[in-house]
Amino acid sequence: MARQSDNLSPKTHSGLFLLRRVTSTTALFFFLTTVSYASTAWVEWRVEDGGNDHYYKAVTVSGPGISWEEANIRASRLTSNSHLATITSQEENNFLFRLIDAPEFWPLGRDGPLIGGSQAIGASAPDSDWTWVTGEPFTFTAWHPIQPDDLADRIEDGEENFLHYWVDSASGEFRRPTWNDTSSSYLSYIVEATAIPIPPAIGLFASALLGLIYYGKRQHRTAKRKRGPSIIRLTNTSMCKDY
Repeated sequence: MARQSDNLSPKTHSGLFLLRRVTSTTALFFFLTTVSYASTAWVEWRVEDGGNDHYYKAVTVSGPGISWEEANIRASRLTSNSHLATITSQEENNFLFRLIDAPEFWPLGRDGPLIGGSQAIGASAPDSDWTWVTGEPFTFTAWHPIQPDDLADRIEDGEENFLHYWVDSASGEFRRPTWNDTSSSYLSYIVEATAIPIPPAIGLFASALLGLIYYGKRQHRTAKRKRGPSIIRLTNTSMCKDY
């Protein structure tokens, strides 16, 4: 008996072949994606744990580092609802510090990840006119005891307008959940998202895959209707009888 696929049109054969290739590619794509992002997975701060149901991830970068401005752009592009992390309570600060309390996020020893606070240019004092990227009130702070200072003795304009985690390693300090004002580039930053993030590229890829699956099934049904009911032919003459 002929295989069912032998009766399909060339166009349908082509669609099914493409579908098989896409399915194989999809499996490889998701495998590689999982491996690439395993070390920087999103972590939820659940309401039942005293949190806000937001998601956070710490990101490391290679090379000479990343400025606060560039980190802010990259964070906002991860999902439609993501941004550099904002910290509005001691509990949130403690939660984020547990997320980054590892050497890879403090590669220079004293300098931890960038977060989403910035200061207006020309502020009247090092600790004045700070805002969060989301517009939330900048009421909670976790400044290091000797910060902020604007480093007026080392920076020409005497202004450090961005926020990151920092410790005074010269005094023998180890990683701590304390902040510093800065104008430099660093090797890590923290992203916050208000919902489970789905990268746009993966969403578009999944939509295309579903479309191909639907197309393949539709072509298969069309081919079956065109063939009509199957006819069984008896080819064994011994089964025939003359009357």
